[in-house]
Amino acid sequence: LIINHHFEIHKVKVVTSFPPEPVIVNCDRQRIEQALVSVFINGIEAMPEGGVLTVTLSSERMSCIIRIADQGKGIQEKDLPNIFEPFYTTKKSIKGTGLGLAVVYGILQQHKGSVSVEETSDKGTIFRIELPQIS
Repeated sequence: LIINHHFEIHKVKVVTSFPPEPVIVNCDRQRIEQALVSVFINGIEAMPEGGVLTVTLSSERMSCIIRIADQGKGIQEKDLPNIFEPFYTTKKSIKGTGLGLAVVYGILQQHKGSVSVEETSDKGTIFRIELPQIS
């Protein structure tokens, strides 16, 4: 991956789980990679002491599902409704622009897909990305 060095210097171990058979989607590979890298970076930043980032790929009802789970402090309930809005940031100390998740949202909308927070707590957050699968 293009951000392996980022994982290493932040002491983040990446664990992946992919199905044995290919999951095929019709997409702009660079744009989807951009979206994934943005979510990965958010996960890294959510774990300042390091941790594990788990990436799981599955096929559910003709959709490609990518789950990205971090072991960070979670997203506060008050922030959840706004995290996909442009310029909304909770990263005051590291000068976030508030564009990362808004861009992710836009890229997935362009691909007739979606991104959502599947779960969040003080033990981490799971982002769920869904893309239409080719039959």
